[in-house]
Amino acid sequence: MTTPKDEYRKLKNIEQLKGELLKAFVKNAALRARKMRLESELGRIAERLKANDAVQEVLTRKEFQGLEIAESAEFLKEIEQDAVSAYRRRKQKAAGSGNGSLRRKRSSDADKKELLLEIVRDHKGEEFFVRDIGKCLLDRGISTPATSWLKSLDIPAAAMPDVQKGNRRAGKRFIPSKVKWLLEEGVVAT
Repeated sequence: MTTPKDEYRKLKNIEQLKGELLKAFVKNAALRARKMRLESELGRIAERLKANDAVQEVLTRKEFQGLEIAESAEFLKEIEQDAVSAYRRRKQKAAGSGNGSLRRKRSSDADKKELLLEIVRDHKGEEFFVRDIGKCLLDRGISTPATSWLKSLDIPAAAMPDVQKGNRRAGKRFIPSKVKWLLEEGVVAT
């Protein structure tokens, strides 16, 4: 039989444990809150899937009874991933073919260089306006401003001077002969 002194000590230990655990939980409270929110959302999604589960209807059909693979979680997961991939492709295609909406797709530096090479070839390797690059980008569904788009391509500042010195509103010129890698490609007029 426990004494009141033992009960008091146990109560103090419980309070101390509670305080220490609270401090430990506070350290990553934001992640825990997000986890709880996602678990709650996942529960709601699971309920919606149960209410309209066409997968179970297919699996319970007479012709598929006895197929061991139909009970394989790996097999079902693979098919589920294929369905999700197909859904994402359809969604991307629909977004890309929308009424004039521009797609958000990051171009690699190699893709950017290839496109810039094409633009320089179209201008026969001679100087042109940076706004011409912007027009070509818009024609291809890229809404990024030309100067931002060019930043990652090792373009020196000397290759994009202001049309009128000190007047940024007049625009910028693009001088292909000032870009080393364009010279190496042999597309620059000399």
